Amino acid sequence: MSNVTRRALRVYAALNELKGKENDDVLDALIPFFEPILAVMDGKVFDPHLFSAGVRRLYRWRFTGDIAATFIPRLERRGFLKQQARSAAGVIYLVQYSEKPVEASPALLTAFEKIIDEFEEFPPKVTDLLSYTKTREELKDILIRFLVMMDAPGQGAFAPQLGELEPGGTAVEVWRALKRAGIL
Repeated sequence: MSNVTRRALRVYAALNELKGKENDDVLDALIPFFEPILAVMDGKVFDPHLFSAGVRRLYRWRFTGDIAATFIPRLERRGFLKQQARSAAGVIYLVQYSEKPVEASPALLTAFEKIIDEFEEFPPKVTDLLSYTKTREELKDILIRFLVMMDAPGQGAFAPQLGELEPGGTAVEVWRALKRAGIL
């Protein structure tokens, strides 16, 4: 999966964390953005200043070591940090990052593969001008980026571009099924 797709999924995860949760702290929704940095720091002592440098470099946010230190309890609750020892300077934390496997239902995976099959066959059906060669992984990236983009601005974000077009009944049913399954 490309870096752009991974970033888009992290943005989607953060937005999803914020959606419909009134009492949760907004800072908790930012944690998915930190996972690439935590992956690099895995097994090392957590240094808030080094962590903040990673955030600044990756996202170009104004992020200091003091701000990073405020995330320590949140990262510890999520299991990314483990208290190793206490010293005169404070508590020493060790970064423990492991990518959590995403469990998807076999039916969903089969449906996704069928969509990719159709996606692969679509350009030659429309015109010879659209003949291009993409790997299945590239097609999956394109589809995931499209789905994330469709959901991010909110329902109906593309209404001006689509004019009076409304999705058909089957499309609406599939969309609702994916939302119920927690995929979208």
